[in-house]
Amino acid sequence: MSESKTDETASKPIVEKDVKEEDAKVEASECTAFFVGDSGSGKSTLIQSFLKPTSKDPKPTFALEYNYARRKGGKDDSKEKGKNLSHIWELGGDILEQKLFEIPINQRTLNYCSIVIVCDLSKPQDIVVSLNRWITLIRDVVHKRITELKVINPALVTQLKEQSLLSYTDNRDISKVKPCEIPLFIVANKYDALKSLSSVEKRLIWQIIRFIAHYNGATIITTTSADMAAKEVFRGHCQSICFHSPLKPGLDINADKPVYVTAGKDDYESILLGSSSSNSDAISQYVTNLGLSRDCWVKFGELLKSSFGSPSPEPEVLPYDDGINSDKKNEFPEVEIDNMRLQRDALLSRYLQDAERKELLMQKMNAVDSSATSGSAIVGSSDDRGESKGGTSKRLSKTRK
Repeated sequence: MSESKTDETASKPIVEKDVKEEDAKVEASECTAFFVGDSGSGKSTLIQSFLKPTSKDPKPTFALEYNYARRKGGKDDSKEKGKNLSHIWELGGDILEQKLFEIPINQRTLNYCSIVIVCDLSKPQDIVVSLNRWITLIRDVVHKRITELKVINPALVTQLKEQSLLSYTDNRDISKVKPCEIPLFIVANKYDALKSLSSVEKRLIWQIIRFIAHYNGATIITTTSADMAAKEVFRGHCQSICFHSPLKPGLDINADKPVYVTAGKDDYESILLGSSSSNSDAISQYVTNLGLSRDCWVKFGELLKSSFGSPSPEPEVLPYDDGINSDKKNEFPEVEIDNMRLQRDALLSRYLQDAERKELLMQKMNAVDSSATSGSAIVGSSDDRGESKGGTSKRLSKTRK
């Protein structure tokens, strides 16, 4: 994508803030791209290389960050007059709260949403754990949206499922794959880190990434920020992803070069056996018509561990906490953010106290008014009865006289 096509960009961090979605239907010219991946995998750098190629290294992402890009639409398509808009969301690598996933992935965006999972090739020992973690989280949220959508628009659900299988129409593994209902892209970043590895180690890494991508219907794109040519190639791919246009089909699987495989072009025989003859028994150890074998990921994990060591500890997934009246120790202090948070918490606490005080005051006022009204009615009745008795007594006294 040339620099002139992305002529308007903006970024806005979102921290614990509700995002109001428009009720209007999303047109084909308005798309969503959601970037996820481990902390330090290079998500922000890749996004900025697409939006602002000359920008310096971006700051780490906190929670959920929003960017957007516009491009001029095609003249031949009346729906694309003016500009196309792409909503680009990025999730911080240490955040696994599913409520944040539901902002970019919702019923309104589902039909024109793409997921980009950034994989850090400089940490090959984490590949299986990392990719499976993010794919599971994404597919869980997509499944919830699909279930909701079945009630209001079953035709769209059918369309999404048919589109996900379209690239596997002529693939021999169509009964052994489970493509996600929305497009998945695995971006293998920091390709330059593989230069020091042996050919065997490279083949193992790509074998596992290709297997995961093939089963989930994902496209593999390789890049690195250390090479200008690779950055330009990725910008072209990113344009297609962000604006929901098709990528050029490809099957470049040479482990000594950047791998590029579009969804549906690979197969298990090539991935697991390479140039060997067909051996269904070897393939069935990993995948069958019923799905993945029980110890599939264990085998891959052991292979990576034997070559690159144990995977990094997984980030702890904490229950959702709004932070109000929390006595938990801040394990990751950030001066500016923490000070702002304290100010907001103080304002919220003061607001709650004022609201409670007003409510108690209103209750007291209502109680006083109620008692005053009922009290006056009782007094009036007593006076009337007193007057009546008094009058009768006077008449009796006169009669006696």
